Amino acid sequence: MAAYDQRFLEEEAQTLETRYKPKPPIEVKTEENSTVSPKTRPDAITERLLELDGLDEDSAAFQEEQERELSPEIEQEREIQRPRPAEPAEHILHPEIRRFVTQGILPEDPKVCIAAFKALSDTTAARHFEVGKLPGGLLVTSDFVRTINPFGRDHVSDLFQRSIQWILTPASRTANFETAMVISPYEAQKLLPDIKTSDFVSLHLYSPRPNMGFRPLDALDLYTIPHRRVSPTPALPLATQLNLFSGQLYLKSLEEYCSTRQFLRLSSGVDGDESSDQGVSDASDVGNDALVQFMKVLMTKIRRNCESIDKTHIGRILDHRALRHLDFQ
Repeated sequence: MAAYDQRFLEEEAQTLETRYKPKPPIEVKTEENSTVSPKTRPDAITERLLELDGLDEDSAAFQEEQERELSPEIEQEREIQRPRPAEPAEHILHPEIRRFVTQGILPEDPKVCIAAFKALSDTTAARHFEVGKLPGGLLVTSDFVRTINPFGRDHVSDLFQRSIQWILTPASRTANFETAMVISPYEAQKLLPDIKTSDFVSLHLYSPRPNMGFRPLDALDLYTIPHRRVSPTPALPLATQLNLFSGQLYLKSLEEYCSTRQFLRLSSGVDGDESSDQGVSDASDVGNDALVQFMKVLMTKIRRNCESIDKTHIGRILDHRALRHLDFQ
């Protein structure tokens, strides 16, 4: 019985020679010659299959069907690396933040607010560059920074960074302001009644630009409380800090491109030389690898969950590739 069962078994895989070697021509039956092809007669199951489906045994469709049946399915199980269990931090609205809203006095205590990039001091990005050397026009409150209770000395906050959504800006008589404060949703909710009647600050809604199809929101003009007749906009260096800190990957103009390269301490890349026309940056960019590597970790690992940014504006800048006028259209 076992020997009889072996007749129905097929090989798990075919050799390269069996699969791709050209087959000999098949002899056609005639009335004078009723002999079959010199090739081996197929087994009973294959003969029956060919009769029902009308497929040629040597056709590509028949071979693909056999491969589909015999090839084992590859099962892939994704291993998701989740952060270790953490205790959420308790929200705190500091009185100096409220005083900033009601009186317009900017806090100076580092326990209340700090420069935005200093808030990344306990991330893996800070291992590549000293964050205290970056400009400090953009501020963040301690409640915005603190999302969980730290684990200890080896605490790394890459997976616990809060996204930017609510921004406080001081009232300005000029067309641009150079300081802004990022606050947490909790602070925005608690301060909203005071903000609505304040003559000293405005609350703005912000989100980084996800792709070229969306309008950039770094002018902070999408949603403003309270509404004012004259709405100043962030100065270009401040808008650059805001976009880079939030993880925005697309620029809207050549001026913003130059400001971004200046922040990263790179050459302008738009001086019209041959290297810029070919999308290659100047050799002077090589000395800024520490800051570039810091920004790569911030953009890819912290803000984008390790997604590729190679084809974005920021990704090309960090790869020392210059942009041209057509890239912003």
